[in-house]
Formats: sequence, structure tokens, C-alpha cells
Amino acid sequence: MRSTLLLLSALCLLLSSCGPASISTPESPTLTPDTQNPTPAASNLTPETWNLTPETPNLTPETPTPDTSDPLTPSQKDRLNQTAQTFISATQEEALAKAEKIGFVKYADPSNMCGPLSIAELRDAGLLSRYVDPHDFWLLRPDLNAETIRKTFPAERFEHYRFKQSIGEFDFREFPLQAGDFLYLYAGKGGTFEHILTVTRVDEAGRAYSVTNLNTQPYPNYYYVIREVMLYDPNQPGVGQFHDWTDESKNNWIGLTGYGGFELWRFKVPVQDFSPAEIRLADKLDSVFAEAGGDWHSVILDLEAGRVVYDRRGADAVHTASVIKVPIAMLLFKSLEAKGVPADELSAYIKSHGNGFLLSQALHDMLVISDEKATEDLLEYIRASRFNIPATLDDWGAPNVNVSSRLAPLDEIARLLAGLYQGKFIQPQAREIILKFISEYTPNDDTRLGVLRPLLPPDGKFYNKRGSITEGRLVIGDAAIVTWDLRAYVIVIFGYPGAGTTNDVKLEQAIEEAARAFWDFAK
Repeated sequence: MRSTLLLLSALCLLLSSCGPASISTPESPTLTPDTQNPTPAASNLTPETWNLTPETPNLTPETPTPDTSDPLTPSQKDRLNQTAQTFISATQEEALAKAEKIGFVKYADPSNMCGPLSIAELRDAGLLSRYVDPHDFWLLRPDLNAETIRKTFPAERFEHYRFKQSIGEFDFREFPLQAGDFLYLYAGKGGTFEHILTVTRVDEAGRAYSVTNLNTQPYPNYYYVIREVMLYDPNQPGVGQFHDWTDESKNNWIGLTGYGGFELWRFKVPVQDFSPAEIRLADKLDSVFAEAGGDWHSVILDLEAGRVVYDRRGADAVHTASVIKVPIAMLLFKSLEAKGVPADELSAYIKSHGNGFLLSQALHDMLVISDEKATEDLLEYIRASRFNIPATLDDWGAPNVNVSSRLAPLDEIARLLAGLYQGKFIQPQAREIILKFISEYTPNDDTRLGVLRPLLPPDGKFYNKRGSITEGRLVIGDAAIVTWDLRAYVIVIFGYPGAGTTNDVKLEQAIEEAARAFWDFAK
């Protein structure tokens, strides 16, 4: 068995997007800047570098004016630099140890660790979620792994650029790189491999650096180390690793890349640093979920402080079961607003209108007793009005919520609940109707996040919608808005089958233990 795994590991070296695949370069016809590179000969490039450039148009202008603002603080940049330095390995043996420590795949190898290394640098510096999995970036291709890119670099927090000009010719004085930039280098015409790196620091002279894995010996004795390299010097064109990777006359033996340009993801908003108390809460919740077994996703927002308290894989699209019914109620009222129903007439309107049912009764049945027929009736009512559900969810910052399949990222569900409570998305009268329904007590409301009810002070409010599926699949979750004094939190927790044996009882008990851990943190 081990020999088979070793063989597979060796094969992965040949499929590397970080290491050279050939000493020679393929013969390719001259292409216009807007023409996708032809498929190179398989004998010259690894399969991982076939069809190198996805169908992405050139940006207009070719070099856009960069946003000169830099959301990373000096301490965050220093932390990134210091974190990256810990990966430096002078020998292949040390580099192998670092690859194994990152743990992106069994029998990891430094020849193809560029993606996992680059993402680990950002993660370990606290600039990306602690739950980002380096394995997802092993042999990553932006055109084939779009969902991984979306979850890790969401558009609301990252700028995205695609340049087709060779990195050896690109004018980095006009568009300088910044610390924290995440780059994918396309091999392009004449290239032999593709590469991923993080810009780990930029010095006072504007020189950009990266701690990355490099081949230092020619075929067949490839020898990989991890070094800090200067990518370019804006004051000395033709100097730096970007030049070396595109200098066929001198460096063909180490591999060539970047002829096809690069793709870049850049922080565009400040990155929140978690407080010691928030880190302790995350450690506690992770322990609770690990003990229960299963696959866990959770988001906790502090609405008054405007902080993300906890986010465990909140960008993953998961089944939200009946929790999706709250966004459906919000969409119903937005559709009535679009029809011109006056806000002060909403209460009377829903008691006298419907389609073979009364909207008020269907809303109650959907939100309070979680009736499925009422849910389908309301969805059909919204659709019949030709109301644009996807566009509205997109406007609300929840473009990946699917009310039909009930798949949604929990961070977007939390965003919708926050917007509901804060009165951002629907009229005040509609807000009050929904909040009244989801605060109505029903049997079992003291379970899951409901264990918080007796802990709240007299002025406390608890609004929630649970989600459960136990037949055919297992989904156990709860979503709540919890308020007291001048404080308000959104808590969303879902458990599913996954690593470790679990069941519905264990998942529900874990949600309750997590709720108590939250109270210890927040009270």
C-alpha cells in the first residue's frame, strides 16, 4: 500500500504546478494579446499546465490605476513577513519537513507546495481564516477551482486582477505589488510550469519579495528549497525573480513561468484581528465540535461592535434546512414593497391577500410551525409577481443564497439576519412582523441555541429559526438573533455528518454546549 502511495506521490511531482516539467520549451506560433495560448505538446508540459490561460479578457486599460490605499496595518505586514520567514528552508530536507508540517497531502513534497505554502503564509499570519485548508490550493488552477477562490477571496473583501503581459515585461512601477497580494503565474508561450506565491513584504525602495519554493538544480537532479526572493526592483528593470523566470537564455534549466501573465487577489478592506477572548472562544468551540464529530459550520457576529466574533467555514455553501425560511419571508415583503403596497398598510394587506391562502397565515405557518406547504405557497407567490429574487439577494450581500435548493453560505445567512435586525433590507413594519413571528415560543425552543433563553436578563430578546433534516440526510442547525442591554449578536451553527461518528443527538448537544460557551464569552 505504501509503495502505491509513494508512486502516486511521485506522479504528483510530475503534475506539479510549481516545478519545471521540461528542459526545452515548446514551439508555439505568435499570438495576439487576446488569443488564448494553444495547448502545448504533452511531452513538454505537465498535464497541470495544459490550457494555461482561461478565457479572461485583458483589463482595460492594460495596466489599471491601482488603489493606492493599503488596508493592511504595519503590524499585520510585519506579522506576515515574520510568519513567512519561518518557512525558509536552506536544504531540500528542511523544505520537505515544512511541506509535511503544512500537511496539504499525504507524502507532501516541496516541488509542488507553492499553493499550500502561499496560503499557509497568509493563514498563519492571521490574514485569512484559520479554517482555510492548504490542501484546497495544492495544484490549484483558478479556472478549474473557482469555488475555492470565491470562498477564500470573496469579492466584498478582495480586488481581483488578470494581466496577460509577461511578468518579465510588466511595469510594476505603474502597478506595484503590495504585501499580502496572492498571485497565480501563468506559464504562457515558452513556459514550463505555473506557480503560486504570496507577496510577503515590500521594502522602502518598493522592491517586492516572496518566500516561495524554488528549484535550484537542473534536470534530472531537481533540488527544491524555500527562499525569500526579490520579485522585482522598480528602479532596476531586468533584476529579480520575475526576470529570472522569463529569461530563457540563462534559466531554462530551473524552469520558466510568467510568460502568460498573472492573476492577482488583493485585500481591499481592513482585516480584522481577533481579540484574545475571541480566539479563546474559537478554541473552545472547535473543541466542542471535534468532540461531537461531524462537519461544522458556524458564524457569530457582534452587531453593535461590527465584528465577526467567529467564522468557521462560513463561506461554504451548505444546506440550511428551515433556516432559509427567514430570507423567504424577507423576500416576500420586499416583493410587496416592489408592488407598491404602502408600508403602513402591510399588516392589513397580508391578512386579506394571497392566492388560495392568506399571506399572514402562511407566514405564521412557515416561520412558527415550519410548515413546508406554506413555504412553497409563499415562494410561488413571490415568483408569480416576477420579483427578481437573485438580484435582490445580491443587493443584500447574499448572492450565493439559493432559496429553492436551500443551499447557502452561513456568512450570508448571518448577513441577512443582521440586516433584518438592523432594518437595512425591508421596511420597519415588515421587520416587526418577521421578528414577532420568529420570537414566538414553540415546544423545544429551549433546546439548541434556545438554552440561552433563561440566561438572558429581563430585557433580553431571543429570535430564532431552527433547521433539521433527519430522514435521507442529517442536518442539525439553529440561527438566532440574541439581544440584551445595548448588545446584539447573530449566531448561526450547523452540524452535518463528517469526520468522526456522530448523530442528531450529538449534534444538538454540541450546539447547546457551543451556546453556553458563547454566553461565557459575551455575558
